[in-house]
Amino acid sequence: LGIQAPGVGEIDLEWSKKILRRVILRATTSGEVILELQNEIKSFRVGKKKKTKKGEPLLLQAGKTYTLDQFQK
Repeated sequence: LGIQAPGVGEIDLEWSKKILRRVILRATTSGEVILELQNEIKSFRVGKKKKTKKGEPLLLQAGKTYTLDQFQK
């Protein structure tokens, strides 16, 4: 979708059966962000290994691309 998020970067969202399936986040600034996700989502994976709980800060580095997936209820 190429959503512009000021102070964060560009975000692409992929949905399946009314729930978030994948997020591609291209950071333009460095810092911590806390994502506001659907109420049903309790955790997700960042990259290939890091499992993150909803509400935990996500540390972004400018110029990097992050893939978030495996959203769990």
